Amino acid sequence: MLLCNGQSVSDEMELLLSNESPELSCRTTFFDSVTQSCPLELRELGEEMVRKCTGLPDAIVVLGGLLSRNKLPTEWAKMLNYIGMHLSRGKEVVDAMLSLSYMDSPPYLKSCFLHLGLFPKDQAVSTRKLLLLWIAEGFVIQQDQQRMEAVAEDYLNELINRNLFE
Repeated sequence: MLLCNGQSVSDEMELLLSNESPELSCRTTFFDSVTQSCPLELRELGEEMVRKCTGLPDAIVVLGGLLSRNKLPTEWAKMLNYIGMHLSRGKEVVDAMLSLSYMDSPPYLKSCFLHLGLFPKDQAVSTRKLLLLWIAEGFVIQQDQQRMEAVAEDYLNELINRNLFE
């Protein structure tokens, strides 16, 4: 697995065409190809947020992970405002999306996500080793009768679903 890296255009990332951006957003938000489209009440908000991603695939994928968590128009409107605030502070688009996704994460995931910063960019990491490290560091909270490894794996899957980690 690889840590999702926040590249900028200067890193020679290929930008998506204007018609490809909404398709990628739909796939990551609704976990389906183009067969399940964005509901009408969310479409305008979604299109505006995708435009703010300026064709950067990483930003669109992280945005999709954020939007998939809550599909209420009021929440999407808040997200659009947050994106605007972050971008107005001079943040790069991908950095703004990652920051929003991090802020939207529950505390137990924040520790696990920050721990990933110890590994070099784009380095493969053994899943088992990573989960055991999270347990040893005390990031994993025992839940009912579930094994600690299973809880840690749930944390990892949640980070993957939020598109913060590949």
